[in-house]
Amino acid sequence: MSFYWPWFLLLLPVAVFWPFMRRRFHLPIPTVSLKRVGGDKRLQWSFVSPLLLAFVGLCMVVALARPQDPREASWNERSGIDIVIAMDTSGSMGVSDYQIGGKTMTRMAASKTILKRFVDRRRDDRVGVTVFGEEAFAQAPLSIDHDGLSAFIDQIDIGLAGDGATAIGEGMAIAAQQLKDLAAKEKILILLTDGENNYGINPLMVAKACAEFDIRVYPILLSGAASGFADEVELGDLKTIAEMTGGQAFRAQTAATLQRIYSDINDMEPTTAKTISWDLAEEYFDVWLLLAIILAVIHLLLSETWLRRLT
Repeated sequence: MSFYWPWFLLLLPVAVFWPFMRRRFHLPIPTVSLKRVGGDKRLQWSFVSPLLLAFVGLCMVVALARPQDPREASWNERSGIDIVIAMDTSGSMGVSDYQIGGKTMTRMAASKTILKRFVDRRRDDRVGVTVFGEEAFAQAPLSIDHDGLSAFIDQIDIGLAGDGATAIGEGMAIAAQQLKDLAAKEKILILLTDGENNYGINPLMVAKACAEFDIRVYPILLSGAASGFADEVELGDLKTIAEMTGGQAFRAQTAATLQRIYSDINDMEPTTAKTISWDLAEEYFDVWLLLAIILAVIHLLLSETWLRRLT
């Protein structure tokens, strides 16, 4: 509790003691009357009137000093980055050649675990997820509800969008469709795959469209140690896609490398959201003012009734 105008508290001694000081110079009941009636028991309650006035004065002074509970409020100006992650769900993502915490995991499981960590670090940005295999569709729309997004990520599994082919171009197209009409200053597409495009739209055509809509693409090639084929896959078109859109291509041969890649992207694309803070105080002067009014009304009623002869 604090006071906005604390100097009013200097009036407290005057407000509290003035009603009692007045009674020292005023005898409310004549001595002759006391002798004639043998004393009035109500005289024992003569202190009630000045006591009520003292509390009225105290409450009024406290109300003038404006008691308040200071707090700090803030809000985020979300004009920042929109990010869509396009994730491969083809059959090869089921290969178990990644380790996290000493535990061997499939590429899919490791990718989901590390992706959720990345999303947690982008609390002020809108993030969405697209999946692709033989088909492609938006798994989660762009949202700042990252807890809800994590639930959508948990639902991604091998074959969700078909596991017989890897339609990278289709996945990029759906992700770009989510981003192209948005008003965000920065639009990012993170492409996560462990193979080459072998179905559907040519990814380079989609990359050209992304460049026109100012969408930067960051392709990440998963190539763990268990699959000889994956080791031989070069960045190839993925590197070209990154160069065409102003992004950067990466190869993640281990889960630790994948984690570092997401950290690098996080550093390269810092959020542009701003946090604005200001002081906010909850006022309590009205409570004290109301209490003063109630006490004043009680004093008035008693002065005109039961304590009338004593005032």
